[in-house]
Amino acid sequence: MWYNKTIGKGLTKPMNKARYIVIDTETANGMDEPLVYDIGFAVVDNTGFVYERHSYCVQEIFEQHPDLMASAYYSHKLPHYYQEIAEGKRRVLPFFLIRHIFRDCCKRHNVQAIMAHNMRFDNNALRNTAFYLSEGYTRYFFPFGIPIWCTLAMAKSVMGNRPVYYEWCKSNGYLNKWGKPRFTAEILTRFIRFEMGFVEQHQGIDDVMCEKDIFAYLVRQHKKMRRTYWRDAA
Repeated sequence: MWYNKTIGKGLTKPMNKARYIVIDTETANGMDEPLVYDIGFAVVDNTGFVYERHSYCVQEIFEQHPDLMASAYYSHKLPHYYQEIAEGKRRVLPFFLIRHIFRDCCKRHNVQAIMAHNMRFDNNALRNTAFYLSEGYTRYFFPFGIPIWCTLAMAKSVMGNRPVYYEWCKSNGYLNKWGKPRFTAEILTRFIRFEMGFVEQHQGIDDVMCEKDIFAYLVRQHKKMRRTYWRDAA
């Protein structure tokens, strides 16, 4: 089985730390019925250490639906995808083989939770793609029983009441129309890294690398935080 495997360069591998998966998707076919063409994910711990990382394009969408790809929101990035595929940095694989690799990762690392920034969207997109490609046979991508977390919900619960974050957002024009701080992955990464020029790539594995840093930063705050987007979550 092919997969990308990366251990942090120059770092000592942590021992016996709980492991998680951070996942990010890019989609075509609009927001109502999104179909995933790019899946990136990494196995990490709560320090942000990366044990393993994967980057795939979904063969059925990326190669077999040029009409959808041409109309995708980030279609201007397609030349970059073709280049990385040619260089072996990304693989084009069938959707359900990617799902098998993902589930194998969860099992091998005894993953404690799966997370994304705005997990509601990524989960719905993966479920919709599974339903479409299986012709209604299944809607499931994530293994049953593993908690599903959302770093957007986490960030809102930890950072939402921090005056320093509010003032920083206000001074940099990052308040929404209701005068509340925004919590996009790009804005949070600029704050965390003190890097105002940071631009989110909106490509699966690239976005995972900043989202896992958001997770690690929030954990370091040692604050009670909401972990999912469901209302009854603690």
